Amino acid sequence: MRSVSFLCLLLVCTLAQAEAPPIQQWIDEAIQAGGGVVTIPEGEHVLDKGLVIKDANKLALRGVDKERCILKLAATDDESALIQITGTCETLEIASLTLDSGSGKPQELVLMTGLPEKYQVPAKPAAPTASIQDVTLRDCLLQNFPGSAISVKHAAAVAIERCSFRDGTGAAMKWESAQASVARGNQIIRVATAFNLHSSHACLLEGNEVRDSQEAISITSSSPQPEDARHTLRNNGFFKVAEGLDLSSVQPAPLCENNDPLVTP
Repeated sequence: MRSVSFLCLLLVCTLAQAEAPPIQQWIDEAIQAGGGVVTIPEGEHVLDKGLVIKDANKLALRGVDKERCILKLAATDDESALIQITGTCETLEIASLTLDSGSGKPQELVLMTGLPEKYQVPAKPAAPTASIQDVTLRDCLLQNFPGSAISVKHAAAVAIERCSFRDGTGAAMKWESAQASVARGNQIIRVATAFNLHSSHACLLEGNEVRDSQEAISITSSSPQPEDARHTLRNNGFFKVAEGLDLSSVQPAPLCENNDPLVTP
């Protein structure tokens, strides 16, 4: 009898571990409460569809440990992002998670899409403004992405810090119309492009390491930018990278300091 009871208990525990936690529900409840911390428990959590963070303020999505807290997508033809940040959002944090495309086909692992009509490049010394701003992604592992690992559109003051990127057929970070954003201390390996910046302003790439990839940095712009919109590339390392820095006639040229080695055309 005790053996039967033990087996039943083991079966219940196994089923409980296999069932994905209601992460989207937790996120929605925290947003409705005006903010808070959503803690992802240990385990490999396979999601039927991507998570959506919309109109959030002072919200954190944190894993207990990035090696043991894994978010993946189930097999589907849906190309939605694993995590989508949209609407009007401010002061968000995503930390200590492994983000993996799983058997799904997401175009991005993390997609931040602000509202173009609210995005303006203010003259100094005004602070950056956008419908999505002050978003931090730190201490995460992003892997096996068929598109971009992180795509930022019409957002300000985004910080990507101490993350690892590996095995992607697109860009590790793709920023379009991003303002005053930072990528610092990230490790990037085996990707098509490490950094792809288009029509962005005053961004900082500092202390990142890129290895065994096709292209290090691509910076393009649809029109000339003001002098105070120039990017800064500082203390980055590029090793076994086929192409170094592609400026594509962007003006003004970025400020490059102590990048080793960085091949410029």
